[in-house]
Amino acid sequence: MASIRRTRAGRWRVTVRLPDGKHRSATLNTRTEAQNWGDATEAAPGARFDWSPDGLTIFVPEELITMDMAHKLEGVLREALGAEP
Repeated sequence: MASIRRTRAGRWRVTVRLPDGKHRSATLNTRTEAQNWGDATEAAPGARFDWSPDGLTIFVPEELITMDMAHKLEGVLREALGAEP
């Protein structure tokens, strides 16, 4: 589960503990963005998200994802993008 706290500057700091014991963190503008980032990072810890003018590309190494993780990642993305379940 992601740890989310508000910074003194009013932004949101989210920290996720990965299965290997390492931590990843990000500072975002809204709590919703922080929660979505935390959920996506927990669902696919080795994923790489690349933004371009054409849209979002997500790369998840095959050895790092299970069907359960893929399903959770799909749900997080649908919620973040406002898509129907």
